[in-house]
Amino acid sequence: MALPYTPAVGPAQALTDQPLQMFLAGKFRPMPTLIGSNGAEGAMFVHIAFKSAVPAWEYDVTLAALFHLDAFKVHSRYPVPSNSSSDTRDEIAAIVTDALFKCPTYQAAAVMSQLGAPVFVYQFDRALPWNNVWGPLFSFCDGKPCHAAELPYVFHSAFAAGVAFPSADALLSEAVSSYWGRFVSTGTTPNPPPAGIGAPVWSPYVS
Repeated sequence: MALPYTPAVGPAQALTDQPLQMFLAGKFRPMPTLIGSNGAEGAMFVHIAFKSAVPAWEYDVTLAALFHLDAFKVHSRYPVPSNSSSDTRDEIAAIVTDALFKCPTYQAAAVMSQLGAPVFVYQFDRALPWNNVWGPLFSFCDGKPCHAAELPYVFHSAFAAGVAFPSADALLSEAVSSYWGRFVSTGTTPNPPPAGIGAPVWSPYVS
């Protein structure tokens, strides 16, 4: 729908099946892994796919098309508030975030953990702190931790957009970049946490 180049799997491809299915089948080499997602991953893809408002009736049709007999269960878990009935893209985005990002992340982490690989799982929920930082094409991401919102924190790269982190975000970026950097340098762990900023020890995921 929003990713016309997928799926890139098959007998002639490097991957013979979707990565999540390969994880669930144990078809991977267990190794230390850092994996996670953002709190509003789905927003960008939903707004790309649906250029205009999705009213409540179309929300029902969309759920039926995607989930068939399970549509009622999904609807009960992601109900439409009365103030959202004219545009349900936020509700669809929440479903996409959970179904395509958050849940598969934890499913893969659980399998890797059960097979003895240390897995460090994160969920990034911090929205970028600047107004209009996503530009006019992605203004719907303002105030949301959209897809890729963590990257300026990982690479401490706010300066590349001509802005500076507020003090709290600067500390968060220092912590995130330190965790990721240590994981890359050791190949096994993001610990110990950076000193002097109150960052916790990052415990491996246990399913």
